[in-house]
Amino acid sequence: MFGDDPFDPKNLNGSPTSLFPDFSQYAPHGVHWIPPIDFYETDSEVVVIAEVPGVKPEDISISFDKGKLTIKGVKSRVSSMRGLSYYCFERTFGSFVRTFPVVSPVHKSKIAATFDNGTLTIKLPKKKTERA
Repeated sequence: MFGDDPFDPKNLNGSPTSLFPDFSQYAPHGVHWIPPIDFYETDSEVVVIAEVPGVKPEDISISFDKGKLTIKGVKSRVSSMRGLSYYCFERTFGSFVRTFPVVSPVHKSKIAATFDNGTLTIKLPKKKTERA
């Protein structure tokens, strides 16, 4: 086996397009990708930072309802990639939805989001509470 040309079609285990096994059957149904998130709280705000490289700002929606922050988006596949024979395909495309409970009372009307170089930052200013 060593010394065989890995790119020779007879060594591709019956797959004419990939040297790598297809593990897509093990992915959760309907889930294309899940962007990594940092979610934390300071004295004055709740902050969510999401890594969404390749997603356009106009393809992201943010909502806050009944104490839950929801981030939805879609990363589209580049049309020039269709019809190619891949040796490796690891980048992910498709839609995502992330929802987080926010337990601190926040000013819904003051929620702000920024998008910079594939990083989405959402700041939810906390309401001041009176202490006894």
